[in-house]
Amino acid sequence: MRIKIEQTFYEKTKNLHNLVKKYYPQYKNIYELYIPLEESYFRYKKNLIVLDAGCSHGSTLKNYKKHIAQLIGIDADPNNIKKNKICDKVIIGNLENLPFENEKFDIIACQWVLEHLKNPNQVFKEFSRVLKKDGILMIITSNVYNPIMFIGKILPKKFIKKILKLLVNYSEEDYFPTYYRSNSVSKISGMCKKYNLKKIKEIRAQYPYYFIFNKLLFIITLLVEKITLKNKGFFKMHFGVIYKKTKNFEVVNNVR
Repeated sequence: MRIKIEQTFYEKTKNLHNLVKKYYPQYKNIYELYIPLEESYFRYKKNLIVLDAGCSHGSTLKNYKKHIAQLIGIDADPNNIKKNKICDKVIIGNLENLPFENEKFDIIACQWVLEHLKNPNQVFKEFSRVLKKDGILMIITSNVYNPIMFIGKILPKKFIKKILKLLVNYSEEDYFPTYYRSNSVSKISGMCKKYNLKKIKEIRAQYPYYFIFNKLLFIITLLVEKITLKNKGFFKMHFGVIYKKTKNFEVVNNVR
């Protein structure tokens, strides 16, 4: 009896991936653009104390472990924390009230977390409090002004869950509420400025694969991405920003 081997998701959508290569050869995702920038803050320094804010069950910083004296992860989900084998120490906690002393960290990395924040202003205040002077805050997140992301913001949550299941075969426990209250560079920079966090780098990237599970939706998305490629970045789906803390905590703490 012949055994039918189920195709992987990539094999099923290989022809669509080839469309991107053919019609969008210059495409690079956010990590391809961001990692060289990120590396410049890790590879030439040693004994760093680093916080992975919203570390989940892993850490994107594992490649820099030899440059890090201590990698601490914090996440609100106890199930994710239990699975995390990358961080030296993991803590169940809320980013609005970080359980660390002032000016502890050289670097804070916060990736794919901002969309889940109810009170981002308080989170950025806490980031500034626990960063050392000249410490670095590194962020990757989605851009709410991207047409696809904006539609995702207003769609019913049940529909979003279905999309996520099709995209990444996620389980219910992997879903977290989204608010998109700080998912633009202008909003982040406005809050950071209050807490002496100065923007020093910014990159933006397209992402044409959001609806790759459906050929028609995928082609529409690809066309949208091609059109928005011509702008300076305002509509691009993902962005990464890096901020430096310019003053000590005593000054930041006076902000009301």
